[in-house]
Amino acid sequence: MGWSNGCITVDPLHEDIRRVCLSEQSRDGHIIHLVRMLHMYSMIPTFGAWKRMEVILMEWCVANWTSSTYHEIGVTSSSCELVTEEKRKTIALMLGNLGTECLVTYSNCEPTAHHLIHRILTMTISQPQRPPTLQTDLSSPASSHKSQVREKVWEELRYVAIPDSRFDHDYSSFICDFVGSKDAGRQLIQLPCYKSAETIFITPDNCLQELRCQALKDGKTVICTTYGIKRGFFVLSPQQIPERLWEVSSYLDGMERYGRHITLNGIRSEGLRIPLMVTGTGAINYQGLRFGKGHGFFDLEWGMLYSIGALNKDTKTIALVHECQVLDEELKGEQWDTGCDFIITNKRIITVSGAAKPGYGIIWDKLAKGMMENIESLRELKNIISPPEVKSPQDQMDFSDEARLYMDYASFDF
Repeated sequence: MGWSNGCITVDPLHEDIRRVCLSEQSRDGHIIHLVRMLHMYSMIPTFGAWKRMEVILMEWCVANWTSSTYHEIGVTSSSCELVTEEKRKTIALMLGNLGTECLVTYSNCEPTAHHLIHRILTMTISQPQRPPTLQTDLSSPASSHKSQVREKVWEELRYVAIPDSRFDHDYSSFICDFVGSKDAGRQLIQLPCYKSAETIFITPDNCLQELRCQALKDGKTVICTTYGIKRGFFVLSPQQIPERLWEVSSYLDGMERYGRHITLNGIRSEGLRIPLMVTGTGAINYQGLRFGKGHGFFDLEWGMLYSIGALNKDTKTIALVHECQVLDEELKGEQWDTGCDFIITNKRIITVSGAAKPGYGIIWDKLAKGMMENIESLRELKNIISPPEVKSPQDQMDFSDEARLYMDYASFDF
């Protein structure tokens, strides 16, 4: 990428950045991640031009955001100085006449995500790749169809998605937050099924972090799984977690620190009932059929909770998504796919009539190899449903034990 007469030569990445900068949506956090990416570009000699672009973006951030954002990006008001009118004009030219409002420069902004450098350098030439699906045969027509749908939606999602701090834009590894998720959340909490629910299952998706926090504020108990269900389930209770920790507890790391780990047996013994489940997803159609990352985690969560009686087919299911994730087309599902009764986007509420939900638990012979080893809750459920055969004490004895028992018996005085 080069410079010409103060303008940046157009390339795909610059176009993405410019689109974000010139939109009102950019104030919702996406640009912070862009600034961090550009700062990392500036550390690499061959990308010296990015240093200037980074300065421009940072100036725009500082000019438009509150002081709380300064801390987020490592900038304080004391480290800023006004820019000259000449520089204002250069900035306006390079960003497509963004304007000549009071902009400020920055200093002392430290990079915070070095591990993303490789990801950033390949961002313009590679697309997120989906890892193997855990619950289905990748060669099946349904699996191939799901893969195509995801890739189509992921391409659109890049314009509104907020990158993850660990996975960046690898949508096969997480369900992203997006510009407008707050609007979707505000609509969701107005639904009668939300207001009446005392306990809600909310998936560990990025777009649902604020909803988990809001649910605690509304006095609701939240059940959530850990990432990939690898460490099972956690309970977040507003009665057990101090109010000052509600927000941090709504993040996955905070959940495991301040929440209460609970097993499936624990959920069952405590009599927890789940009238509402909320999930993010990759794509969904108007019939409520949803495709997630490709791992089948939400379907597993439904199956496990259904098996222990914590929910049933009357449990309402909600998908919170961006408008671009809603597809007006027929999708090919699998027998275990859990449909959604409501689709909440940043613009509207879609009510689904007759959403298909499984009336059974886990289909054990459909689990991929290694899944039982990776997910402890599945092993626990297997033992709950089909307890291992327990031998009688006498069957378990070795010869010496049996002989000792005989001697004790023989010497016993009746």
